[in-house]
Amino acid sequence: MAVEKSSVSELIEMDWNYLNRVSWRQKIIQDHPETVVGAEDICEPAINEFYTWLLGTYLPTRFPRMFRLSTAQKGVTNVLRSLVTGEEFCLDPPEKPVDALKIVGRLVDDDFQFLVRSEDGDGYVLKGIVTCCPSGFDMSKKINLKLRDIHKPIPGYKEKLEKSMDRFFDRLEVGTFVKRVNWTITTSNELFTPSGTHLYEGEEMPEVEIDINQVSF
Repeated sequence: MAVEKSSVSELIEMDWNYLNRVSWRQKIIQDHPETVVGAEDICEPAINEFYTWLLGTYLPTRFPRMFRLSTAQKGVTNVLRSLVTGEEFCLDPPEKPVDALKIVGRLVDDDFQFLVRSEDGDGYVLKGIVTCCPSGFDMSKKINLKLRDIHKPIPGYKEKLEKSMDRFFDRLEVGTFVKRVNWTITTSNELFTPSGTHLYEGEEMPEVEIDINQVSF
């Protein structure tokens, strides 16, 4: 699985593209909400916990020159202020988990998926997403699928990875951070690509004109 130990400081990374990228992400979320954001009720506690920690602790602590806790009313620290955009976000999660994910998705240039243990105790199920940069597949169609079903099109997954993936999540301890590196080749410079870059068995891909100067790696 090529998993490595990581640290909390590596969870979110920032660079000089931040403002352009979060502005772009906000537009993608506005234009394609059903594709990039989704959450089931069972995932609400996990989403709310992550939202509260990200806005109330992680961002203002890890990036104090970009985010600051602020007082909106009655002397209580209850908003996160972005020093980059000037926006303020309430530290209390919105009533709907999808609205919390929309805020998370426009605050940082990262996509997030939330897995919940299956009700039958057999594996893990995708229950929440904010995915502005899908690479050839629509994550909203994967909600309520087990990991093994999401990865079913991948050759050899069932035989080589299915059991080890489930065991990995079973053993993952609270407060542990891990990472792995994926890579992909795309035929354009479009980051929002919910279809078209994966070829599955039985499908035919028409020939397309590719500008090598616009290919991203």
